[in-house]
Amino acid sequence: GKHHTINLPLSDGLTGDGLVGVFAPVVDAAVARFQPHAIVCCAGTGMLSGDRLGCMNVPLESHTRCVQALLAHERPLLLLGGGGYSQCNAARAWCHMTAAACQVEVADELPEHDCYAYYSPTYGLGVAAAVREDCNTGASLAAVREGALRTVEQIPAHTKPEPRKPDAPQEPDVEMA
Repeated sequence: GKHHTINLPLSDGLTGDGLVGVFAPVVDAAVARFQPHAIVCCAGTGMLSGDRLGCMNVPLESHTRCVQALLAHERPLLLLGGGGYSQCNAARAWCHMTAAACQVEVADELPEHDCYAYYSPTYGLGVAAAVREDCNTGASLAAVREGALRTVEQIPAHTKPEPRKPDAPQEPDVEMA
């Protein structure tokens, strides 16, 4: 809704460095300005390399770095595994996002399972790099980032949420005879 939406209109062929270079500073500014009690992230995977409709060059590591940028704010984070048009890449991304949230490393090798054949030819958690022309330039990425930062400045400022204090224990009612 109004005062809560920031769009990052990026062009085909976006690289991982381009994504992180725009996403991280905008999220940092938005969190500083809005001071949310919690963050909800629908982390769609359509931007990953190999997505049939996404047309981007974003590797899985950069997608995960964006999730880590959210985690760095130390707010409750609800990660929703948004979709993409490559089911295997979506599953890979969700695995990496969960590992990032749990602060654990995951092995690249997949154990054999009922859908193992879908992960060929690598049979791993990596996403193959795409080689699409990057239609984003340094200037266009800077313009998107600056436009988004101007939008953040228009968000009504909030104060940092106070941690909830537990209720003080109540003295039991005692009747005097």
